[in-house]
Amino acid sequence: MKITLNIGGKIFETTDQTLTMRSEYFRLLFEKELHNYLNDNKEIFIDRSPIAFEYILDYIRNPECRIPSKYRGELDFYMIKYDESDIEEDSSIQNNKIVLNEICKMSARMREMSDSLDKISNILYSVSEGIMEYMFPKREICSESDCVGLVIEEGYHKCYEYQKKCKKHCSC
Repeated sequence: MKITLNIGGKIFETTDQTLTMRSEYFRLLFEKELHNYLNDNKEIFIDRSPIAFEYILDYIRNPECRIPSKYRGELDFYMIKYDESDIEEDSSIQNNKIVLNEICKMSARMREMSDSLDKISNILYSVSEGIMEYMFPKREICSESDCVGLVIEEGYHKCYEYQKKCKKHCSC
């Protein structure tokens, strides 16, 4: 027989056979005089969450469906036997696990990239040292405290930072 349920203001239509298939609550309800539970619209009104009931009804219809853990109490209310494997972790917990997993993957990639950048930096430094050695065999680092330049040849000086003056080697 077709049954119209009003769960928290939302209308659901199903059959008594479906509802009693797994729910002791509905089985006991339908054993009693059903007309006592009908409202003016010939609906059975149950003051529960319609969102939760969507999951419950899907679970009754298809045991393969899983119920979010936050609706475990609804399974108990409707007296539906279930196995713990039928309960699904809350999506926020799953999302947090997914995000944490992605952060771990990104962190590992960043470590790999950092190691690669260190290697590249060392290679570039070696190459630049080789080029400097080839181009300017007579060079030394300026020892003046306020100079960050490189003495390329005696009398010629290249400053690297803000053209600071070096009295010893040049007048940059």
